[in-house]
Amino acid sequence: VKLGPLMAALPCASVAAVGFAAKPRLVLETDFESRRVGRFVTRLVESVLDSVLCWPRHVKIPLAKLALGDSFPAPPAEAYESRLPIGALRVEILRCADLVNNAHSGLPNPYVVCKVGQAEERTTALSDTVDPVWPNPRTFAFDVHETAQLCTVSVYDSEADDFGAFN
Repeated sequence: VKLGPLMAALPCASVAAVGFAAKPRLVLETDFESRRVGRFVTRLVESVLDSVLCWPRHVKIPLAKLALGDSFPAPPAEAYESRLPIGALRVEILRCADLVNNAHSGLPNPYVVCKVGQAEERTTALSDTVDPVWPNPRTFAFDVHETAQLCTVSVYDSEADDFGAFN
C-alpha cells in the first residue's frame, strides 16, 4: 500500500464562496459640533458598509484560476451565482405606537423600511401621525440565505431633514 498526500495537487473545487458569520458592528467616533451631523455621518457610513458587507454577500474566490493561472478554463457562470435560499421570511407591518415627534412643524409622516440582507421593502408614508396604522398592509417576502441572517425594521419620517430616523 502506498499512501500519498491527502490533498491533491489540484484543488477539488474551482470556486469557493466565503461569507460573513455575522453583521459587522461599526463603532465610529465623530467630533462634530452638531450631534445631528455626527449621527448623519455615522448612519451614512453604516449604510455604505451595510450595502457592501452584509448578508447575503459572499466573496467568490476562483481557486483553480489562482492555482493554475489564466491557462485554466474559467468555471461556468453559475459557479459565481448566489446560492439558493434556504427559506423565506414574510413580514407584515401593521402599526407603530407612540413615535417620537421629531418634526419641527406639525406631526411626522412615518413609513417603515424592512431589510433582510440586500433586499429592502418599505411601506407607504402616512400623514401627520405618531400612531400610524396601515389600512391595507402589504406582506413583504424575503429570501433567507443563512440561519443567522438579520431582519431590520426601521421607522422614518418622510419629511425629516436629519436622515429621517426616529430615535
